[in-house]
Amino acid sequence: MKKILIPTLLTALLAAGVSCSKWTEPEALDFPYTPPGQENAAVYEAYLKQLRDYKKSDHKILMVEFAAPEGRPTRQPDHLNSLPDIVDYVCVSHPENMTSELVDEMRELLSRKGTQSLANVDYMAIQNDWDEMISEMGEAEDIPGDAEFQEYCRQRTKAMIESCDKFGFAGIVVAYKGTITSPGQKIFMDMVYQWRQTHRNRIMIMHGFIQNLLDEYRPLVGDSRYIVLWANTANAASDLTRYVAGRLDSYVPSDRFMVESAIPPLQNPTQTGPTPAVAAEWLSTVDERFSKSGIYITNAQDDYYSTGRIYNSIRSAAEMITSMATDDQQTE
Repeated sequence: MKKILIPTLLTALLAAGVSCSKWTEPEALDFPYTPPGQENAAVYEAYLKQLRDYKKSDHKILMVEFAAPEGRPTRQPDHLNSLPDIVDYVCVSHPENMTSELVDEMRELLSRKGTQSLANVDYMAIQNDWDEMISEMGEAEDIPGDAEFQEYCRQRTKAMIESCDKFGFAGIVVAYKGTITSPGQKIFMDMVYQWRQTHRNRIMIMHGFIQNLLDEYRPLVGDSRYIVLWANTANAASDLTRYVAGRLDSYVPSDRFMVESAIPPLQNPTQTGPTPAVAAEWLSTVDERFSKSGIYITNAQDDYYSTGRIYNSIRSAAEMITSMATDDQQTE
C-alpha cells in the first residue's frame, strides 16, 4: 500500500496547531494577529500542499461531526474553517441549516486543505426531535401517531438527503441508531437506498447500529466507504475491539471499520462511550480479524473550548494518528 511519511514541516505545524482554528474568541491583545499564510505565504503554501498530499495517501482517517448552527454562524466554533487542518472528513449534522458562508468555507476546506464535507442523514435526530415535540404537547387528546411520524420522518429525511446536492457535499453519512422495529426505519432507509442508486459517484458512509438494519438494507453496508460503529458502553480499547469483532457477519466487510468517540457537550460534560484518546489507542493496535480505518469524533464544536488549547482532544488524537503513519514508514 502507498504510504507517505509525514514531512517535518507538516508535523511541526500540526503540533503547533497552525490553522484558521488558531483563532479564539475576541479578547484584548497587545499585538496584531496575523492569519496563517500572510506572514510567510511560501511556507504556508508548502504546508498546505503537504497536507493535501498526506490526505491523498494511505493513512488512518480522522473524521469529526460538526453541528451546523441555526442561522448565521456567530461564534468561532460555528465555523467549519475553525476545525483542525488534519481532519480528513467533516460530517455536518443538521445539513439543511447550511448558510452561504458555511458553503464557502466547505469549498475552501476542500480546495486548500483536502478536507471533504459530508451531510449527516441521521435517523435519531429525526426521532428525538419528534419525541420532544410530542412531549411538549402534554396530555392533549389529538397526539399524533405512527402515521404522522412516518410523514414527518419522510419530510425530514428528504431535507437531509437533498442538502447533499443543494450545498455540494461530497456525499452522506447514513446514521442509523434506531432499533430493528423502529417505525421510521423503512421510510428512512428506502430514501437512502434510492439516493444511492442515483449517486454512485458520491461518498456514502454507514454509521451506527448496522446490526439493527432490516435485511433488505444490509447490502448498503457493503457498499459504503467506511463503517462507523458506536460502542456506547466501551471505556477501553479492548472493549472496542470486542465490540467490532461482534459485528462481523457475512454482509459486513472487514476492511473498513471506524469507531465513534465523543466530546462531552458543554451543557452536560459527562463522558458517554469512549474518548477520542481511547479510540486512537484502539486504532494503534492490529487485529487479524478486521482492518481499522480510522476514528470518528462527535460534537467537535464543543472541543473548541478545551482547557489548555482549542480542540485539544481532537488534536491529541490527530497527533497519535500521524505518529502511526511516521512509525509505519520507519519500520518498512
